[in-house]
Amino acid sequence: MRSRRDSSQCATGARAPAPATNTNEEPALLSGRCLPKTPVLVPTVYQDGNLLSYDASCADCVLQIVEDDVVVYSEILSDTQQTTLPTFLSGIYEVQIIQGNYYYYGDITL
Repeated sequence: MRSRRDSSQCATGARAPAPATNTNEEPALLSGRCLPKTPVLVPTVYQDGNLLSYDASCADCVLQIVEDDVVVYSEILSDTQQTTLPTFLSGIYEVQIIQGNYYYYGDITL
């Protein structure tokens, strides 16, 4: 899957960290500089017909099936690690997994 980052966050270029005065786990700006972060873990998705299986890193993500920039199906992923898509979905779609400020996308044929 490919990923995109919300452009409202810090640039991806490395910047020197500001003095650690913020204890929030959210990405933060201190004195106009970005705090360093670890790379995001890209979820792995497997398809078997209309059944999607994904790894544990997808818990509490939002799954969206998109056709022509219109969301035709949406579901909050849970710890079950499997999602059965409705049978009325047939054709080529874009699948999106939204995780915080990141979303991952790819094509899916149902």
